[in-house]
Amino acid sequence: MPKPNKNTFHPLCARCMKTCKQTVAVKLLTCPLFEPKMSDREFEQLLDEMEDIGRKADVLHERVSKLIGEMQEEKKTASSPDAPSPGQEGRVET
Repeated sequence: MPKPNKNTFHPLCARCMKTCKQTVAVKLLTCPLFEPKMSDREFEQLLDEMEDIGRKADVLHERVSKLIGEMQEEKKTASSPDAPSPGQEGRVET
């Protein structure tokens, strides 16, 4: 059986992203699985949005890493013998 090409698909199927293509011999009015293909403009817009999300994720990653570093530094400082005990911070002994 020859492999069907784009021109042998039903016109509705030719405009769909799904792989369940029907031939032109099939009488279709609607399809519950129909999912239209993206236009080039929509695809470019999607790529731009993905790049923006990637940049935001990088910024968040840097902020989280910085906060983790600060927390680890505070933990080291708090566990050192010279550190004031809890409740003693900011008090001046006379």
